[in-house]
Amino acid sequence: MADILYECEVCAARFPLSKRYQVFRDGERTRYFCSEACRAAAVTQAPLVPCESCGQSFAMQYAFQALPHEGQVHKVCSMACRRALTERLSPRQATTVRLCVANQKGGTGKTTTAFHLAAGFAARGLPVLLVDADPQGSLTDLYQAGGQPGLADVLRGGTTLLEAARSLGDHLHLLPAGRDLVGLAMDRSLDVGVLRDRLAPLGDFRVVVLDPSPAQSPLTEAVLAFAGAVLVPVSCDYLALHGVRQLSDTLAALRDRMGRVVELVGVVPTFFDGRTRASRAVIEILGRHFPGQILSPIRASADVRETGASQRPVFEATPSGRGARDYRILIDEVAVRLGLDEAMPSSEVRA
Repeated sequence: MADILYECEVCAARFPLSKRYQVFRDGERTRYFCSEACRAAAVTQAPLVPCESCGQSFAMQYAFQALPHEGQVHKVCSMACRRALTERLSPRQATTVRLCVANQKGGTGKTTTAFHLAAGFAARGLPVLLVDADPQGSLTDLYQAGGQPGLADVLRGGTTLLEAARSLGDHLHLLPAGRDLVGLAMDRSLDVGVLRDRLAPLGDFRVVVLDPSPAQSPLTEAVLAFAGAVLVPVSCDYLALHGVRQLSDTLAALRDRMGRVVELVGVVPTFFDGRTRASRAVIEILGRHFPGQILSPIRASADVRETGASQRPVFEATPSGRGARDYRILIDEVAVRLGLDEAMPSSEVRA
C-alpha cells in the first residue's frame, strides 16, 4: 500500500511521515513539516534564506551556518555546504612537487631525463624549476649559464632563488649550478634544513626537478632528502646496476641516520635495445629487485643523443622520433605517480 503523503506547511512539498520532527503538536492543531529546516522556519519564526552553496532554502539556527569571509557573512545550510563554499571562496593552493633524478653512476641518461621531464611538464602548462645540483654543471653548460648566479650562490646567501632562476621560456626556469658548487659539495654543514631555508620561495613553481651529482656527497644527500622523491635512470648495461645498489644504500642511510624517507617514484631503463641480451637481462634483474617500480624504457636513439647540440627536448626537435615517443610516455607515467596527471593534459603519443 502506498504511503500516505502529507503536505509541508512551509514549502508545500508532499512527503511520507518517517521522522518524529515532521509532526508538531501546537495546542489543538497538528502541523506537518518535510524537514528540520522547514520545522525550524515555522516554529521558531526564523526566516528562510537561500544556501549560497546548494541553493536550498533553510532557517538559520546554528553558528556554523554563518561563514564569514573577507568582510561578508555567507549563509550555508549544512557542514557539507560550508566545506564546499569554503573551497570555492578560498581554493587550496596546489603543493609544489619535488623530484630528484639520481643514480650514483654516470652515463645513465640522468641529466637528459631530468631535462626532458622538466621541459615536458612545462610544455603541459605547469610552472617548472629545473635545478642543476651537479658540480659538473651539465645543465648549466647546456644553456650556457656558466658564471651566472645559481644554486651555489643561493646556498651561500649571496642571492635569492627567484633572483638567480633563469627563464627558459613559457613555464620553465633553470637554477644553474652557480659559482663554485664544487666547493659546497663536500661541506658537511650543508643539510636539508639549509636547502629548505634557501630554496623557500618554491610556491611560484608546481614542479621542481633536481639533477644532483652521481658522486656521493653531503650535497647529494641533502638534495635527495630535500626532494623526498627520486626517479632512477638505469642504463641497460650490467655496470649500471652497481650505481643503483649504491643509491639504495644512500637512501637507506638517509632513513636510518636522518629519519628521512625518500620515496622511489620509479626506475627508468635507458639506452634500451630490445635486440640485445644485455638490455633484456637488465630489465629482468631490475624487475626482480624493484617489483612494480619499472617504468617504460627510453630506447637508444640518435635524437636523444643529440639533445645537447639542439638545446631542445626531443619532442620539439624530432617530434615523430622514437625518443620523443618514449619521453612522452615517461612523462605521463611520472605525472600519475606524482599526482600531477589531473593538473595537465595527457600527451598524444605518436608511434
